[in-house]
Amino acid sequence: MAWLDAYIEKCPGFAWEGSPNWSTQITRLKNKRTRRNSRWSQPEWEFKVPFNNTFPEHYQQIRRMHSVCRGQKHFFRVRNYLHFIADGWQFATGDGVTQEFQLGELITVDGQSVLLEVHALSLDPDAPAPVVYVDGTPVAAAFNDRTGRVLIDSPPVEGAVLTWSGWFDYWVAFASDDFPASIDQKSDGQFVTNYIAHLVQVEPPDEGFSS
Repeated sequence: MAWLDAYIEKCPGFAWEGSPNWSTQITRLKNKRTRRNSRWSQPEWEFKVPFNNTFPEHYQQIRRMHSVCRGQKHFFRVRNYLHFIADGWQFATGDGVTQEFQLGELITVDGQSVLLEVHALSLDPDAPAPVVYVDGTPVAAAFNDRTGRVLIDSPPVEGAVLTWSGWFDYWVAFASDDFPASIDQKSDGQFVTNYIAHLVQVEPPDEGFSS
C-alpha cells in the first residue's frame, strides 16, 4: 500500500462523526467479578463523513480518491474536526540523552497515563508551523510530518518537560471497497448526490526520520 499526502478536498458539514475505539477483552469470573485486558496501546478512530446534496464535481472528486486508493488498499490524510489542534501538549520527559521523540498527547488521570500518539502533521498551508518547547522554551527541532517524529537539536536535560503545539491529521483508509451514492433531487437544474465516506484510522508509514 501507499500513503498519499492528499485530502478529500470538499470540507464536510454538519453530521460529521468521529469515534476513538479501543479493544478490551473482558472475562467474567464465577464470583461475577471481571478481568479486563486492553489489547491495544492506541485507539483506532473511525469517521463517517456525510456529503449531502453535493453537485457532480464534488462527487467526482471523492470518487477519484476512492478509485486511486483502490478502495481499502491505499491510505490518505483526513482532518479530524473534533480533534486536530495541539496546544501545549506534553509528549515526553527529557533524559539527557534522547533527541528523537514521538509527538502526541500525554494524558494523566489519578496516576493512570496514556500517550495518544500523533502520526501526521498537517499539510494545510494555513496551519501554524509546529513548535516544540523544553520547560516552556521553544527549541530548534526538525519534524517528520508523515510519522509525527521530532528530532530536537540538543538532548533535553533529565527531567525536562517536553511540550508541543501545532495542527495534525490522521492517516485513514476507506472502510469498504464499494462506495454507494444516491441521486435524490435536483438543484439549479442539476442532479445532486448524497453519500457517506466511512473512514478508518490506519498505521503511519514505516520510514526513517526525515526533516
